[in-house]
Amino acid sequence: MQPGARILLVDYLTVIGPGARPSRAAPFDEADIDALRRLGETVAQVFEAAASRSDAELVRMRDRSCGHELGSADPWVCGLPDRLRHLGKVTPFHPTAEGMRAVADAVVEHLKN
Repeated sequence: MQPGARILLVDYLTVIGPGARPSRAAPFDEADIDALRRLGETVAQVFEAAASRSDAELVRMRDRSCGHELGSADPWVCGLPDRLRHLGKVTPFHPTAEGMRAVADAVVEHLKN
């Protein structure tokens, strides 16, 4: 690595927030919501551990995106469109354009500090 270079590790946006309930925007039952929430917490812990065991600086998007999860008024993530839900419960989650702008803003802010 070049002298002065910085390695950033950007964790995932919050998908299932603490107040998530089954809904059209979060089409899962309570058990699935709890499992997805726990998975998000575990992934955040893995990112934290990876950053602490390396020279990487952690950009905490999970914390920053709280309030922008599925079912919120301004979600930064989305799942399968309704027309594809017939494929089953497996739902890939992706950042929205707003979510990616928030990630870019967080990275720029982090690099300035």
